[in-house]
Amino acid sequence: MRWGVGILALVVVAAAIAILSGCEKESPTVPPIEPGPTWSHGVSIHDAREKSGAVEWEGKVYLIGGGRTSTFGHYPGVEVFDPDSARWIEYPQLKFQTNIGTVFAAAERKVYAVSGRADDGPVSRLIEVFDPADMSIDFINVQMAAGHKDGAAVVVPAGLMVLGGLDTPGAPTDLVEIIDLNAPSVSQETRLPYTLQDFSVFHLDGHVYVIGGQRGNARTDSVAVYNLIERTWEVIDNALPVGWEHPRVVNLEGRIIVMTGNGNAGRLNGWFDTETRSWFALTSLPEARSQSAVVTVSGKIWVITGLKEVHGVEAIVDDVWIYDPAGEPNDAAGVTARFEGF
Repeated sequence: MRWGVGILALVVVAAAIAILSGCEKESPTVPPIEPGPTWSHGVSIHDAREKSGAVEWEGKVYLIGGGRTSTFGHYPGVEVFDPDSARWIEYPQLKFQTNIGTVFAAAERKVYAVSGRADDGPVSRLIEVFDPADMSIDFINVQMAAGHKDGAAVVVPAGLMVLGGLDTPGAPTDLVEIIDLNAPSVSQETRLPYTLQDFSVFHLDGHVYVIGGQRGNARTDSVAVYNLIERTWEVIDNALPVGWEHPRVVNLEGRIIVMTGNGNAGRLNGWFDTETRSWFALTSLPEARSQSAVVTVSGKIWVITGLKEVHGVEAIVDDVWIYDPAGEPNDAAGVTARFEGF
């Protein structure tokens, strides 16, 4: 499949499925999938964990932090995939202070680890920065007004935007903070339309898109859009095929791909079209995953570690799935004209 020309095989998932109060949408029908031209196995990591961050730099993949089990606590270090040796290398000397529910964002070849907590400690209001060039970890000399555990962060022209999450355990916040990475300093120019946790966010063309998450006690199918120039919010209800907690979002060659998540969203994989504000299905994951690290590498998407349900019980796994969009079949029946040239 070519992304620049031709027609991508997209199946429109109906987003307006009726739901009863307090109930989730029904999951889209997802047939079993064997590894093949679209999904394949990668090299497993050393230490399974959830809620990690991942970034690609100069051909290497850096897997950062995350939580393990209640017994082993958080994983403070970094694993690096070396494509020359085709193996993961651990760096135990690198230690982040907080890695449970930490929010990760990458900018200018650095990774920012925001908030989170260490084991049973309090929610942090600090920001650590990891530089893969010299394999160092340092603090930014600022303190945020609130904690943002299980929130989200994204780089915008003004700096690092940190949104929502938990200020303290059980206390979600709608606060949005912007960290000027040059000063450094912290400011608050807006709030989320609602308190939110376990969501994802991306920035495109002057807009910040807030995807899914847990809103109150329920998973939401909404997408909230913030206009950075006008400083206004728009909430798009029924924008996603299910109430989607822990979605993972990546920018793949200019297209926003949303995949994995808790519950019914575990095997979902699709494209969120920012022009039509609609979600379109791509080939589903072979196995359900949630709270994974997701990163683009040479035009492919790596889904690294995370949670897998085994006999009704969630277990943390060490495997890696790799999605190749070139494996998507062409749509012989054709689709509507607005997809031509995709």
